[in-house]
Amino acid sequence: MSYFLKITCCLICIYHYTAYSQHTLNPDIDSVYVFREEPFNEVVSDTIVQHHLQNDTTFYFKKTPNSLRILDASLYSISGPVTRWDKKDWLKAGGVVAGGVALSLLDKPVKNFFNKNQTKFSNSISDFGYHYGKPYTAAIAVSGFYLSGVLFKNEWARETSYVLASSYISSGVIQAFLKAAVGRARPNTGLDPYHFRPFDGNASFSSFPSGHTQIALVTSMVLARRVENPILKTLFYSAAGVTMVSRMYNNAHWFTDVALGGAIIWFCTDTIIKRMEETKHARLYKKDKQIKWNLLPGYNGFTIIGTF
Repeated sequence: MSYFLKITCCLICIYHYTAYSQHTLNPDIDSVYVFREEPFNEVVSDTIVQHHLQNDTTFYFKKTPNSLRILDASLYSISGPVTRWDKKDWLKAGGVVAGGVALSLLDKPVKNFFNKNQTKFSNSISDFGYHYGKPYTAAIAVSGFYLSGVLFKNEWARETSYVLASSYISSGVIQAFLKAAVGRARPNTGLDPYHFRPFDGNASFSSFPSGHTQIALVTSMVLARRVENPILKTLFYSAAGVTMVSRMYNNAHWFTDVALGGAIIWFCTDTIIKRMEETKHARLYKKDKQIKWNLLPGYNGFTIIGTF
């Protein structure tokens, strides 16, 4: 529980430092899309929004449903290989996999190195990394930033919670599927790194990728991308690095579980961040126009007119 409280305090301190150092927009203006009575599908900047609020009464505003944005970004990231990837994307993916296979030669040496270098100081640092990658840290991050954004009326904090939520969801789905599908034996089983039992269901055969790395890297990557201070960026990424090293130090994951798994989570989270930014001022869906029929008198009878 002490670690739980420490992580909570750290996140609160980070929020108070970052939320008020960001350039925040008017919460009543941000995360909206703008349209006239006729079709208007352009992405609108905040400057244009402000201008038309003051000078154009024909514009009206509607908040983009954030729950829909979160779901959209999650599905957008997960479905990428099926719906959007082209030849170049598959070549990149193949290169990452090939690199992971090559790095697997380091799995045993890295395991042996950490087994021979166990100290009390390293244990304490490893404990921090363990808790930083736990699901309750993700829950604290999402709820903490969202509640802070609501209480302090800070759009930056609320938007951060949305990006974190979508990133946790999409990367979590990918991580859970790969764990089951690959079925790789963990280092603490005593088996070699090339022992696999796909869909075995045993936790001892769910080494790839690292779940702690998924949560820690998502948390640090999103927060680092949303601040400008280089010191904070370094602290965030360092926290994720500690978690990744701690999983190897604790003999829970192979080197490639962390390295290759981290690469997958990185690309997934990067896609989420970009997608959430794209949809911040965009219409995610558009209702089909309905035709209204009117019966009007004419010169030789009646005329039916459809309006939409």
